[in-house]
Amino acid sequence: MTEQTENTAANAEDVEKNTEDINQENAAETAENEAPAQEAQDVTKDPEALTIVIQDLNKKLKEADLRTAAEVDNMRKRKDKEIDDAKKYAISKFAGDLLPVIDALEKALSTINPEDEAFKNIHEGINLTLKSMMATITKYGMEQLDPVDQPFDPNTQHAVQMIDVPEGKKPNTVLHVIQKGYNLNGRNIRPAMVIVAKPEPLDEKV
Repeated sequence: MTEQTENTAANAEDVEKNTEDINQENAAETAENEAPAQEAQDVTKDPEALTIVIQDLNKKLKEADLRTAAEVDNMRKRKDKEIDDAKKYAISKFAGDLLPVIDALEKALSTINPEDEAFKNIHEGINLTLKSMMATITKYGMEQLDPVDQPFDPNTQHAVQMIDVPEGKKPNTVLHVIQKGYNLNGRNIRPAMVIVAKPEPLDEKV
């Protein structure tokens, strides 16, 4: 009987303690919820403070609008650039596939003697075909690179050989073009294969 009484008393204490903890938590939560409301109520009683709050909110709204507008503008610019690039370079692969044909026509012209009556008409026909093709690719933004006697440019040229500077030539210039290069709307789609005069030694530059 005594043990049962003690258990009942212990349970009662636990219930009382749990009830007290719950009441404390509810009181703290109520205080947190009432704080902003009380603060807002205090502000409404002070017109000057209310004006400051409104001005701060307006400032934040304007800043948010500006950030949103800037993000939208950047997205539009990126999308416009992607569309523009797609239009400019959509024919890159097709243009690249045409280059061996142009190379073959140029090689044929270089091996046929236009003064030879037997091949004169053939030479003229190949030449007209090549001119027509070059006019067409130029129309779509392609540019042929034939950089003889120009300074070597690693961005648009591939040096297959470097030799001593011949008399009358400048160092680091293109002496001979083995294969012409091409740009498409400013983007290099095939570098020119070239032979280059060696650059000046570093000690001479200094």
